Amino acid sequence: MTYRLEPHEIGERSKHIMRRLKARRIFRDPSCIDRARDLVEVTAKADSEDPTTAAWAERWKNILETPVTDICRLVSSRHEDAGNFISNSPFTPEVLGLDFTDLDWRKRLYRKAGRGISLLQARMVERNDPLAGHQFLWSELNRRMTSRPVEQTPSV
Repeated sequence: MTYRLEPHEIGERSKHIMRRLKARRIFRDPSCIDRARDLVEVTAKADSEDPTTAAWAERWKNILETPVTDICRLVSSRHEDAGNFISNSPFTPEVLGLDFTDLDWRKRLYRKAGRGISLLQARMVERNDPLAGHQFLWSELNRRMTSRPVEQTPSV
């Protein structure tokens, strides 16, 4: 049985790889947290009239006061509810010193994501897993991984 890679699966997997890269950068360079704090302050001051911005800034101020490991866990979370929240985080590529716009880098990222899906599928076939060949595998795995007890899932 040949598994046909779907673009949405590659996209989902590549987003998670980028989140892990961000978390790794934060862990290795905690000064990123200070730069993120500065960005939150600047954004809150620039748009002080907007209650949505104020709520966003307050939430991120609280998060940025937590231990670096908790911040990294949140940034790399697979939890469905975390996706939109994380995409609006102060950990922008500029704050982290990462360049996600390089076309060659993105091609390598998508190839790596596709290889990861293919390898996982091959392992699942070897184990006779009922999800082998399932076209919505990543969504299913995310559901499995985020159905852990709440204390293991980062709060967002």
